[in-house]
Amino acid sequence: MPYTALHRALGLHDRPLQYPDFEAAVQASVPESADLDWKYQLPIAATKDEFAKDVAAMANSGGGVIIYGIEEHDAQAVAISGAGAFGDAVERTLRSWVGSLVQPPLYTLNFTAFGPGDRLVVLLEVPASLDSPHLVLRADRTFRAPRRNGSKTDYMLEREIEIAYRSRFQARSDREGRMTELLQELVNRFDMDQTKIAMVARPVATRPSHLGRISESKLDDVAQKWIQNNGFTVERGPGLGRIYGRARAGYRKWTIRAPEANPEGIFEIHDDGTVALGYILHASGELRPGSAYTERHAQLAPATLAHAIQATSQTLGLTGDYQAKFLIRGRTLSMTLRTFEHGQFTTAGPHNIISNFEPVDAMFTVGTDGQLLLQQVRDAARDLLNYGGVADFETQYLRPVI
Repeated sequence: MPYTALHRALGLHDRPLQYPDFEAAVQASVPESADLDWKYQLPIAATKDEFAKDVAAMANSGGGVIIYGIEEHDAQAVAISGAGAFGDAVERTLRSWVGSLVQPPLYTLNFTAFGPGDRLVVLLEVPASLDSPHLVLRADRTFRAPRRNGSKTDYMLEREIEIAYRSRFQARSDREGRMTELLQELVNRFDMDQTKIAMVARPVATRPSHLGRISESKLDDVAQKWIQNNGFTVERGPGLGRIYGRARAGYRKWTIRAPEANPEGIFEIHDDGTVALGYILHASGELRPGSAYTERHAQLAPATLAHAIQATSQTLGLTGDYQAKFLIRGRTLSMTLRTFEHGQFTTAGPHNIISNFEPVDAMFTVGTDGQLLLQQVRDAARDLLNYGGVADFETQYLRPVI
């Protein structure tokens, strides 16, 4: 679970919430805020429009939590009322209402239930969204853009909607630029005569800056999770290879280089939750130094990054979408994808030469269905293969299901 507005209000560290925390919130009369909304009970069909409005408003205001089962008075928590019946069927219904009434859709909602049935509390986490502003389809068939205004929910004015769209496009441009810079910085740390891949993934809802530096103990937790077997790959291990070494502090990040002097692998975790990985691709002996990559690399690279994202997000309590980029560079700008046929690597024809490998984009979603994340891994692998002239791939390195 991520660091939430309730953590902030109660002065908690970034640990999972527990039922006594909600009792403490009532005792302290914690007020609502732009990223914290108390609700008496879960919505019913008659109030699904209001539910969609609340969710979209939270997403349009940078994300937050809506907590059901808490009675409020004058926007302050006063009692635990009980959220009502909650289970898989209710959650599917709530998600379907958001899916049908909110545009662009919001898929990364996270529900967590706490406490006994008659005093059940359900926390709905609404992550920040790159697609803000989200519009809500109202009963009169018109679209409006809601937003949080302190503890209240209002609709945006025309000028505010214009600013929101401009902010969306500018934020995307800024993120793209920064991630591309990180890719190039990573590539430049390797021997220029070797083929290498750089991978960067940045959470849409980044880790709050007020939490400070990631501690060494949390870094160790991430590393221990990441060196375990990758759940997306047929091979044992984390994917393209384990990166062992001493972690060194950098500017708002930790870096592991293996080996330090002439690295064949680099693993970075940034304080905002960004994950960066880099590898020399011929280290296994498959390729001579040059400018080529293989089907194995194309399939294992997204799986390796997704595995690292899972390890990082679980330790840091991050959920939702990660925006990712992949970049392959060799001795020259021209690249080829080599396939293994009849016991040997093929020699790429002119039609398979990539004149200038541009970064490949992907999106990974954590904290929800693992099968969805596997499909996103396969989609990214397919893009890397398509880039080299291969239409599709067999399930040779990636698992068909989790």
